[in-house]
Amino acid sequence: DLNQYKFRLGVALLDAGSISYERDLDRSGGYTVQIGPSQRFYLRALADAGIDEFKDTLNNYPQFFTPVTSMSTGNYSVSTPATLQVNADYQVHKGFYLNLASQVSLLNSRTKWNSSQYYSSVVLTPRIESRGFGFYLPLSYNSLTNVAAGASLRLGNFLVGSGSVLSAALGGSKAADLFVGLHFGSLQKSK
Repeated sequence: DLNQYKFRLGVALLDAGSISYERDLDRSGGYTVQIGPSQRFYLRALADAGIDEFKDTLNNYPQFFTPVTSMSTGNYSVSTPATLQVNADYQVHKGFYLNLASQVSLLNSRTKWNSSQYYSSVVLTPRIESRGFGFYLPLSYNSLTNVAAGASLRLGNFLVGSGSVLSAALGGSKAADLFVGLHFGSLQKSK
C-alpha cells in the first residue's frame, strides 16, 4: 500500500499575530463618503492626481468627503489572517481513504473589519489511491461559495482536477477552479 498508516492527524495554527504601521499623515486618511442621489462625483477628478495628491484632492470636495478624525493620528495595527487548520486522514480499507480537512478563521470580521482574513471551510475527500493511480472526490463547504463538489485524477506523477467541476456541471457552482500538477521524485516504497 502507498501509505503506511491507519490514521493521520495534522493541526496547524497559521498567520497568528498582527502588524503595526505608522500612519503617514501627509498622504493618508479616512473619510466618510456622502454622495446624495442627485449629486455626482466623477472618479476622473482623481485621474491626474499622484499618490501624494489624493488626500488634497478629496479635501477639495468637503461636500462629499468628511475626514474621520480617529484615523488622522498615531499608529495602527491590523491582525494577520489567523487560521486553525486540522487535517485527518483515515485508511478505511487498503487503497481507500477518507480525508477531512478544515480551516477555521480565528478573526471576527465585525470587530477586525480592516484586517485580511480567510473564509472558514471544511472539505471531505473520499479517495482511491495506489502507487500509479489516484481518484479523488472533494466535497467542500465555505461561507463564500457554499457547497462545491469536484473530482481529481492522478496517473503516475501527473495530476489534474478541480474542486468544483461536478458542481459546475450540475449548474450549482459559485466558483470555478482547475489545477494541474507534475510530481518529481519517487513515491514511498511499501514493505
